[in-house]
Amino acid sequence: AAMEAQQRSSEFKRAPSRMGNSESRLHRRAAGERRAKVEKTKVNLQARAEKLEVKEKPFVMKEVQIKVPIDLKLYTKNLIQGQQVEKSYGSKCLFKDSNFIVENNKKTVLLGANGSGKTTLVNMICQESEGILKASKLKIGYFRQNLDNLKEELTVFENVLETTTRSESEVRNILANFLFKKEDVHKKVGVLSGGERIKASFAKVFLSDMNFLILDEPTNYLDLNTKKSLEEALLHYEGPVLIVSHDRYFVGQLAEAILFIEDEEIKTFGGNFEAFLNRKTVKNNNQDNAVALMLLQNRMNYVLGRISAPAKGDVVEKLEVEYAEILKEIKVITSN
Repeated sequence: AAMEAQQRSSEFKRAPSRMGNSESRLHRRAAGERRAKVEKTKVNLQARAEKLEVKEKPFVMKEVQIKVPIDLKLYTKNLIQGQQVEKSYGSKCLFKDSNFIVENNKKTVLLGANGSGKTTLVNMICQESEGILKASKLKIGYFRQNLDNLKEELTVFENVLETTTRSESEVRNILANFLFKKEDVHKKVGVLSGGERIKASFAKVFLSDMNFLILDEPTNYLDLNTKKSLEEALLHYEGPVLIVSHDRYFVGQLAEAILFIEDEEIKTFGGNFEAFLNRKTVKNNNQDNAVALMLLQNRMNYVLGRISAPAKGDVVEKLEVEYAEILKEIKVITSN
C-alpha cells in the first residue's frame, strides 16, 4: 500500500502542457494538496507496517555457545554409576535392582512413561542417594520445570552472579545472547514474563559453577523458535548433559545415549534415539504387545515430528511412507 501511495504521489508533479497560467497555478496548488495528503498516507502506512513487523516477528534467541571452564572439565569416563538402585512409594515400586552408567562427554536422555520415576531418579542422582556413585569432581547444574532456582526479589544479573564463577563482563555477554540487554539485566525476576523467567532460569543454570547439566522437560512452554535455539545451544555445548523430555523430535536431535525406565528397572542403551526405537520390532515373538505398541507410538511421534520439521537430509516422502507402515503395524497389534 505504501508503494502504491508513492506511485500516486509522483503522478501529481507535472501539469498538463496545454493548460493556461491560471489553470496551471490552480492545478499545481490542488496537486500539491493531494500530494501532501498522499505523502502523509504513505508515512502512516509505513509506520503501521513497521509496528506490525515488530509485533509479528517471532522471538529468536541468539546462538548461545557456552564453554566449560578448563578448571571444571571432567576427565573420568563414567560420571554416575547406579548399583542395585531401588525406589518405592508405599506399595508402588518405581524401580528395583537397577544398575546403570552415565558416561562423560555424552548427551544422555532419560525416558519412561508418566509416573515411572524419571524426576525421582534425577533427584536421587543430585542427592547421591543410596546405590548411586558420582565422580568426585562432578558439579551439577539442574534446570527444573518449576524454575525454583530463581529468587524473585533479585534481578536477573544478581541471580546469575549468585552461582557463577565467571566475570561480570562474560555474564553480561551471555545474558545478551538470551536477549537480556543493557538495563534488562537489572529487571527483578518478580516482574518478568513467563518466557523471560524461562530464559533467566536457563541462563542461571548454564552459567553456574557446574560441569554436568541436567534438564528436566526443558522444552515445556517454549515456542518453536526458542526450542530450536535451545537445541542449537545444547548441540554446541561441549559438556555432558542428562535430559528428561517427552519431546521426541528434540530428543531425536540430541540423544547420544539413553537411560530408560521399563518394567520397574533402569536400563541403559548406548545408541541414539532412532537406534533405540528400532532396537525391538513387532516381529519379535517374545515381545509383549503393550511394549511393542509403546515403541511404535514413540516411533510414530518421532517420524511425525521429522515430517513437520524436516532435518537436513530428510526425505519427507520416505518419512510419510514409514509413517503409514507404522500405522499399519499399530492396527495389527490393536486388532488382536
